[in-house]
Amino acid sequence: MAGVSVNTEHVKPAEQPKTFDDLLDPKWAGKMAWSSNPNLDGAPGFVGLVLRSMGEDKGMDYLRKLSKQKIANVPGSSRLVSCSIR
Repeated sequence: MAGVSVNTEHVKPAEQPKTFDDLLDPKWAGKMAWSSNPNLDGAPGFVGLVLRSMGEDKGMDYLRKLSKQKIANVPGSSRLVSCSIR
Protein backbone atom coordinates (compact mmCIF):
# COMPACT_ATOMS: atom_id res chain seq x y z
CA MET A 1 0.00 0.00 0.00
CA ALA A 2 1.44 3.37 -0.95
CA GLY A 3 2.10 6.07 1.57
CA VAL A 4 1.82 4.29 4.92
CA SER A 5 4.57 4.17 7.54
CA VAL A 6 4.40 2.10 10.69
CA ASN A 7 6.38 2.25 13.92
CA THR A 8 7.75 -1.29 13.95
CA GLU A 9 8.63 -0.99 17.64
CA HIS A 10 4.91 -0.85 18.46
CA VAL A 11 3.22 -2.70 15.61
CA LYS A 12 4.18 -6.27 14.78
CA PRO A 13 4.52 -7.15 11.08
CA ALA A 14 1.44 -9.39 11.17
CA GLU A 15 -0.65 -6.51 12.56
CA GLN A 16 0.49 -3.84 10.08
CA PRO A 17 -2.16 -2.50 7.72
CA LYS A 18 -1.70 -3.94 4.24
CA THR A 19 -4.66 -2.39 2.42
CA PHE A 20 -6.62 0.85 2.53
CA ASP A 21 -9.49 -1.04 4.17
CA ASP A 22 -7.17 -2.16 6.97
CA LEU A 23 -6.91 1.52 7.99
CA LEU A 24 -10.63 1.48 8.82
CA ASP A 25 -10.11 -1.03 11.65
CA PRO A 26 -11.18 0.64 14.92
CA LYS A 27 -7.84 -0.34 16.50
CA TRP A 28 -6.19 2.42 14.39
CA ALA A 29 -8.61 5.17 15.47
CA GLY A 30 -6.67 8.06 16.94
CA LYS A 31 -3.34 6.38 16.12
CA MET A 32 -2.73 7.76 12.63
CA ALA A 33 -1.24 11.01 11.41
CA TRP A 34 -0.53 12.66 8.09
CA SER A 35 1.12 15.80 6.87
CA SER A 36 -1.24 18.74 6.55
CA ASN A 37 1.02 20.23 3.86
CA PRO A 38 -0.98 20.94 0.71
CA ASN A 39 1.14 18.78 -1.59
CA LEU A 40 1.19 15.25 -2.91
CA ASP A 41 3.07 13.72 0.01
CA GLY A 42 0.43 14.85 2.50
CA ALA A 43 -3.29 14.40 3.00
CA PRO A 44 -4.23 15.84 -0.43
CA GLY A 45 -2.04 13.30 -2.19
CA PHE A 46 -3.54 10.43 -0.21
CA VAL A 47 -7.07 11.64 -0.95
CA GLY A 48 -6.21 11.91 -4.63
CA LEU A 49 -4.70 8.42 -4.64
CA VAL A 50 -7.83 6.97 -3.04
CA LEU A 51 -10.16 8.71 -5.49
CA ARG A 52 -8.07 7.72 -8.48
CA SER A 53 -7.69 4.08 -7.45
CA MET A 54 -11.25 3.52 -6.18
CA GLY A 55 -13.23 5.90 -8.34
CA GLU A 56 -15.22 8.86 -7.08
CA ASP A 57 -18.21 7.08 -5.51
CA LYS A 58 -16.36 4.25 -3.77
CA GLY A 59 -13.47 6.58 -2.90
CA MET A 60 -15.72 9.18 -1.27
CA ASP A 61 -17.48 6.43 0.70
CA TYR A 62 -14.08 5.17 1.88
CA LEU A 63 -12.90 8.69 2.82
CA ARG A 64 -16.07 9.30 4.84
CA LYS A 65 -15.35 6.13 6.83
CA LEU A 66 -11.67 7.06 7.19
CA SER A 67 -12.60 10.50 8.54
CA LYS A 68 -14.06 8.78 11.60
CA GLN A 69 -10.60 7.41 12.46
CA LYS A 70 -9.45 10.73 13.98
CA ILE A 71 -6.30 11.15 11.86
CA ALA A 72 -4.02 13.83 13.30
CA ASN A 73 -2.93 16.63 10.98
CA VAL A 74 0.75 17.32 11.53
CA PRO A 75 2.08 20.62 10.17
CA GLY A 76 5.27 19.72 8.37
CA SER A 77 6.61 17.28 5.84
CA SER A 78 5.66 13.63 5.58
CA ARG A 79 9.20 12.87 6.78
CA LEU A 80 8.43 14.74 10.00
CA VAL A 81 5.26 12.66 10.40
CA SER A 82 7.24 9.43 9.87
CA CYS A 83 9.83 10.46 12.45
CA SER A 84 7.20 11.27 15.06
CA ILE A 85 5.17 8.04 14.84
CA ARG A 86 4.91 6.40 18.25
